[in-house]
Amino acid sequence: MLNGAKPNAALSFLHGCAENIPLPDRCVDIVTFAGSLYYTDRSATARELKRVCRANAIVITYDFEVLLSQVLQWHGLSLEDAEPAYDHSANFAEISEFPSRRAESELISLETSASELAHLLLSEPHIYTAYANRFKVSNPFEQLKNTLAAKGDEFSVGANIYFTKYRLLMRSTALMPV
Repeated sequence: MLNGAKPNAALSFLHGCAENIPLPDRCVDIVTFAGSLYYTDRSATARELKRVCRANAIVITYDFEVLLSQVLQWHGLSLEDAEPAYDHSANFAEISEFPSRRAESELISLETSASELAHLLLSEPHIYTAYANRFKVSNPFEQLKNTLAAKGDEFSVGANIYFTKYRLLMRSTALMPV
């Protein structure tokens, strides 16, 4: 991501991790976790956020999950057992210093073409492998796209979106819901 970042005089880009942010104490006003909080040690991340955030700083966690089971069922695939144990709704619920969070989730609909849906399906390694095995090819994209196109070129796929927002209180290092 750093290599792909476009230079901007008003921005600085740093390499770090949530558990060890390369910034001085109390200098951050907003922190976002876009589908990344799951991969952190949340206790260590909470301690680090309390160190780097100013009073009244905002911390937002968000992610999404595209619901592909219906499409998989069309093709006789059931991958519940093979899906990775990933929590799209990850937040700071288990951290006692982050009380009473406000978390929201919503089901939305994504409108896709056959080609876009094939890309969505094959972006998941375990699904890619299942389709490669089904079609007996190393790259199943064209066959999957054509199979989907035979059903039509417009598809509606559900997606769950998850969002949690906290505010660092002035008199405390605890984060509270906004």
